[in-house]
Amino acid sequence: EIGHLVAARVQQAAARDNEARRGSKTQPIKLTLDDYYDLECVQLPDRLEFIENELRARRYMLLPKIHLWEEDVQRWHQQRMELRICNEVNETLGATTRAGPVFSWPPVRPSYLVPERGQAGAGGGPGEHL
Repeated sequence: EIGHLVAARVQQAAARDNEARRGSKTQPIKLTLDDYYDLECVQLPDRLEFIENELRARRYMLLPKIHLWEEDVQRWHQQRMELRICNEVNETLGATTRAGPVFSWPPVRPSYLVPERGQAGAGGGPGEHL
């Protein structure tokens, strides 16, 4: 694996560095940029576990907003039904005007994912993190 290869190169570099300190004429090994990246990179299983836990925490923190959204959706449906009944009554009585708006958007469902337009679109300012 990459981790074993990088570890071997690091050990070689450390051994050569020790030889150079003892007065040996060998040159210390130079790590490439990819080797430095591999050293600093988080291993895939650890990274996936972190992402899984992060998403779980975001969903948990979103529960209160979901409950409020469900109440808003019920209220929106109730308003739409009342408006429909009012318009049917007006039509039965021969009125030509409609009561209320023709269309209204339903409440926006909250999400734990950052929207495609970036964190600024999610309501987070430059100093805020989700």
